[in-house]
Amino acid sequence: MAPAGIGPMDLTAARLVSFEACDELVGFAQEAALPRVGPWGFEGPGLAGFAVGGARAMTEALGAGDAAAGAPAPGAAPAAPTPQAGVDYSGTNVQEAGVDEPDVVKTDGRRIVAVAKGRLHVIDPGTEGPVAVGSVALPAGWRHELFLAGDRAIVLSTGVDGGGPVGVRAEPGFEGGTVVDGDAPISDDVVEPLAGPPGPYGGTTRTTLTEVDLDALAVTGSIAVDGDYVTARLVDGAARVVVRSHPAALGPAVVPDGRGTSEDEAREQNRAAVAATTAADWLPALTVTDGDVVVAEGPAVACEDVHHPAEPAGLGTVTVLTVDVDGPMTLTGSTAVLADAEVVYASAAGLYVATNRWMSPEVERRIAEGGAAALAPVEEHYSTEIHRFDITAPDTAAYRGSGTVRGHVLNQWALSEHEGHLRVATTEGSPWGGGSESFVTVLAERDGALHQVGQVGGLGRDERIYSVRFMGDVGFVVTFRETDPLYTLDLADPADPRVLGELKIMGYSAYLHPLGDGYLLGVGQDATEEGMRLGTQLSVFDVRDLAAPTRVHQHTIEQAGSEAEYDHRAFLYWAPTGLTVLPLHRHIWDERARVEAGFVGAVGFRVDPAAGIVEVGTVTHPGGSYERSWDVEWTPEVEAAAQAFSEAGIRRSLVVGDRVFTLSESGLLASDLATLAPRGWLALAG
Repeated sequence: MAPAGIGPMDLTAARLVSFEACDELVGFAQEAALPRVGPWGFEGPGLAGFAVGGARAMTEALGAGDAAAGAPAPGAAPAAPTPQAGVDYSGTNVQEAGVDEPDVVKTDGRRIVAVAKGRLHVIDPGTEGPVAVGSVALPAGWRHELFLAGDRAIVLSTGVDGGGPVGVRAEPGFEGGTVVDGDAPISDDVVEPLAGPPGPYGGTTRTTLTEVDLDALAVTGSIAVDGDYVTARLVDGAARVVVRSHPAALGPAVVPDGRGTSEDEAREQNRAAVAATTAADWLPALTVTDGDVVVAEGPAVACEDVHHPAEPAGLGTVTVLTVDVDGPMTLTGSTAVLADAEVVYASAAGLYVATNRWMSPEVERRIAEGGAAALAPVEEHYSTEIHRFDITAPDTAAYRGSGTVRGHVLNQWALSEHEGHLRVATTEGSPWGGGSESFVTVLAERDGALHQVGQVGGLGRDERIYSVRFMGDVGFVVTFRETDPLYTLDLADPADPRVLGELKIMGYSAYLHPLGDGYLLGVGQDATEEGMRLGTQLSVFDVRDLAAPTRVHQHTIEQAGSEAEYDHRAFLYWAPTGLTVLPLHRHIWDERARVEAGFVGAVGFRVDPAAGIVEVGTVTHPGGSYERSWDVEWTPEVEAAAQAFSEAGIRRSLVVGDRVFTLSESGLLASDLATLAPRGWLALAG
């Protein structure tokens, strides 16, 4: 059911087409770009929309072969049993079984591999405390995270090629923005880089895949492509890496300088530069190295593989690289679609790239002033475009079709592929201005497009979605404004999805984790009846009866927040013992005493649907807590303590054997699995 003032949305579902030759591609791009070129380069809304596709086996195998690595010598003792994920060690907390996600730390049970202080660290878990094996310097940049592939690591990152500052935009909830030096690392939980062409400051963002031999502690190869790294997935030895970028052709040739070049002159020279472009100016550049030797260089795609709509809709590029990591890292193909890339979801069979089309400030103003009658523009401005790639073949990601759903998606958990159907949870409208509503829409691929086959609405009116979890034929959606309705959904019939139950509690769950046997664990924030947040909250829900969900246990850590509330990889649940570990941060200000205190660390809980939520212990790294007066003099010692505090925030937790390891920028701490008592500390050097 649609909100008042909005009729059924005419969903767009259309397959994009490819160019027949480079001349056609260049003409299409120039036609779209020239009206938007001004004295400072490209002007107007967003650059999203220039699609590319299909590099065909551009590279040979990179790095040295390792077929004999680890083979026992004749007469040697039998090798130790291979550690098993979920039994001997924990893996990354991922959305779909069999679909690995990159992270800042990984383990195979024999070693721990982590990113910290610009280096890749290889660590032996040891018998008590962790022991450093060695480290490798990584390319300067940000968003460093990795996959493990046998005795190799594939590190993904974004950096600046050519130096100079690069603009960054804030993540949701972070007001303002900043400019950072191209060589300086930047925290990915604060700001996100804007991929773009060379500008007045110089430099182009590049996504780099760096292959590291973990035995030799050496970089063996790399693949770099223009653009900002979005995310990646690894299925059966094939990594799909999503990159968004903008064509170099849109970098201004000149800018007004106040010393003879006027705005009109700069505009005309920039338009002339765009009119003189070739295909290479519109396609992302690719560089492949073997060791430190460049073995392939040039455009990442062929003109005939560029997909586009009938009418120009923008000039951005979203590329999906397919990289074989079963052996030495090899790029086997690339493809993309017309879109920006904001949300990426993958099952074992399909990869989906979604782009939110947000309401403009003007539309928000009209809604606020005009009430329900002004909601009609939401159909045009508040929707999500979704593009599907088939990843069942190991050497490519084949574009299959596109579709549009009403509203916007929160994150990857809002999408789920099940038995040939894509379920998408979206919120339409503005919960702050009234009139919002959430939906679950079911799509199916047919005739080269994604078509709606079913939909259920009416979820969280005047609220927005805070978390989603799909599990087989069942779905759970949490919305929030002042209270937290947890909705349970029956999705067994794709044509007739239904809401079965609803539970209202104070606060909300930002992440939902299955505990098995019909129970869910929610991690989020407790709140007052007015919606004021009180601190990190854990909730155990009994959902055995989907028509009557209940909360059976609840625990609040006052004035606290957790990275697990917005990044599921920070959440650890060790099923064999019911141990749950959350990174936490607390900052407390006492205005009367003019004193402030801070804590960054992790807290462990034993979670059991029958026994409840019991706190096991607290983990802190050196420098992870402080208390100081507002009137303290800012001495070098105080500054050093502040730096130590900033590096002591625990990002991840993992289990190896009978110990829990926690990672911060400053180091790795081993703690007892049963009590969380410290058993050994390793400082990580930059």
